[in-house]
Amino acid sequence: MGHAQLGRRSSSCKMNIKKSTTTTTTTSKSTILNESDVEDSSSSSNASDTSSDDSDDQDTSSSDDSSSDSSSDSSDSDDDVKQSRNNKKIKNNNNNKIDSNNKVYYGEKTCEKVYKDKSGKEKSCFHKAYFSINNNKSFVCGVHKGTDKLAKPLPKRDKKEAELLKDEKFKAENKVIEQHAKQNKAKNLEGRVVCSKLRMMKSPDEIEGYRKIFPNFKHGGRKDGIGMPSLSPMSLGPFNSGQPAAPIALNIENFHQGSKCFKRDLEKNGEVGATYFKGRDAFYTDKTPHRHKYMNPKTNKPEIPEFFVWVDENNKIHKLNALDCRQFYCHFYETLARQQADYQKLVELKQSGVNLQIVGYDARSIPAGEDAIRKEYNNTRAPFGHELVLYSMLTIPNPDNYPWKNKKNLVTPAILQNLSNVDEIKK
Repeated sequence: MGHAQLGRRSSSCKMNIKKSTTTTTTTSKSTILNESDVEDSSSSSNASDTSSDDSDDQDTSSSDDSSSDSSSDSSDSDDDVKQSRNNKKIKNNNNNKIDSNNKVYYGEKTCEKVYKDKSGKEKSCFHKAYFSINNNKSFVCGVHKGTDKLAKPLPKRDKKEAELLKDEKFKAENKVIEQHAKQNKAKNLEGRVVCSKLRMMKSPDEIEGYRKIFPNFKHGGRKDGIGMPSLSPMSLGPFNSGQPAAPIALNIENFHQGSKCFKRDLEKNGEVGATYFKGRDAFYTDKTPHRHKYMNPKTNKPEIPEFFVWVDENNKIHKLNALDCRQFYCHFYETLARQQADYQKLVELKQSGVNLQIVGYDARSIPAGEDAIRKEYNNTRAPFGHELVLYSMLTIPNPDNYPWKNKKNLVTPAILQNLSNVDEIKK
């Protein structure tokens, strides 16, 4: 799933090291652990599409040069996305599902509560209604039900009927998406691309005229869009990272998480040594992708790494901060994702005029243009997961302008060439 944060896909962790440092050390061959289960970012060690699916953020904490393209047709601005959402919400409010007997069903109508935010501005709740109050005169969500003892749970539809309604909804959405694509094609325009965050137990944002794309590990069966698990960092691999004595990494996610160094990984003298390399190699060779390397048992939150370790061709150990380590995550994701049929399908859809909405746990709506992407890449307070890497690839025409391609790059052409030989590795 998510995800290039140092801590993978969680956007909460921040690296303790502020500046990248470099020390010279010769790496010893590390022993590979037999354990296949290392603590995951979720409560269990198995990879699941919760919280940040495969956000694959490159910050080591929890967890994009040319002129701005804000006027280009290949991406949508933040304001455009918000307006689309507002229009869709209005449409949803006017089309809440009520049967011929004026019966309202569980989760099919929007909460009718209007409240004031901290600034005193009135806002309408966007959550679904699950309760009726005032003798079915008003319908509210669980939060706005409050302590009303007279609130009654709304009835639930039969599962088969609910599925039929969903199918009808998806068919109607497909027609609108196709209409927008035809309009773009008639104007000789490519489809626009936006990102939107997927929240736990919530439906994705509804943006009219956009095809939802789910490049997440466990989203292959989505009916409300196109599931592309092959584009998850939990799926991409195996590959040779190019580090001396390092084993083949089975997927990008475990490469990214395993390369992080925590206090418990250091030797007694505070240096990177056999303990770290043993754990790193175990992660690289683990078939099960993990969102985090270590979880704090008291808080059930991911631990914060000290830094990200990269060993160059001269056996020099580089200790990288949250920003600098993103170059590996993004370069590796870009190189391996381009080899996937699903990525080529996205390019073809966009070229045919289809608007694309990239949905993921570390995705978020950002302004259009290369400058905006670069700003997000440099912002280590938020994850720059695989969704934003994919967004960059689809909206920046010249790959040389991707934010992870800078002059101080430790990712050499030889390393990328090794990545391109992934088919040889699989043999």
